Amino acid sequence: MKNLMPLSLRHVFAKDFNISLFVSFCLLGLYHYLPETVAAYDQSGLYRLTFIPAFNGFLTGAVMLLLNHYFSYRRYTSLYYTEDKSKLLFVAFLAGYCGYLISFSVWTTYLVTLAVIYFSVAKIRSFINKLSGLLAPGKLPSVADVGSFFNFFISLIISFAVINLSLNELCRAAGLPEAFNFNQGIAGVVDAVYFSAITMTTVGYGDTIPQTTIARVFVSFECITSYLMLGVMIGLLTKGIKPRKY
Repeated sequence: MKNLMPLSLRHVFAKDFNISLFVSFCLLGLYHYLPETVAAYDQSGLYRLTFIPAFNGFLTGAVMLLLNHYFSYRRYTSLYYTEDKSKLLFVAFLAGYCGYLISFSVWTTYLVTLAVIYFSVAKIRSFINKLSGLLAPGKLPSVADVGSFFNFFISLIISFAVINLSLNELCRAAGLPEAFNFNQGIAGVVDAVYFSAITMTTVGYGDTIPQTTIARVFVSFECITSYLMLGVMIGLLTKGIKPRKY
């Protein structure tokens, strides 16, 4: 991990913002279970706009640094590793700060949702460019490419889960019916990941559903995107895997 090319702040945002926001949602889901005496501080405007979101930002940053440390020691998670920890901490703090504020600010919800969609589309385009090089006749994917496929698919599940959670917050902030019938707290985060996984793998049990028009539009996009990605990846793997050199 020592000689990696440093990433710009824009690349770190594209790489780590969505997963940082997902970590933030997980932490906020746990906050739902705090005792009432602690959660009561949430009623103060000063705490709501400064201390609590800042605390959630620092906590999100700490979790992301721990995850980044873990990624540095695992070959199969090396694509998630970010060498510039200061930029990672900044992105994670901002994701944690905004992740809390979207519960109270419609404009923050709009901006975060647009950012999540933008970074997800950028990640999909980047991966499509990589796949195009493997579609040439006689070109076989390597073991590293297979690991890259798996990492991308997991990342896409998380990105879509974050989009769906953001849509729920967006509808709630605008006073509209919730986009999905997710539970509250950490259970809602689990519901979002579960829904993304079964949607992307074409299972779709029907217990968790999109409830609004905008949610159905986004789920349609998620279905088409994931089906195309999954089909191309399976097609490449059926060609065979390049033998590893020892």
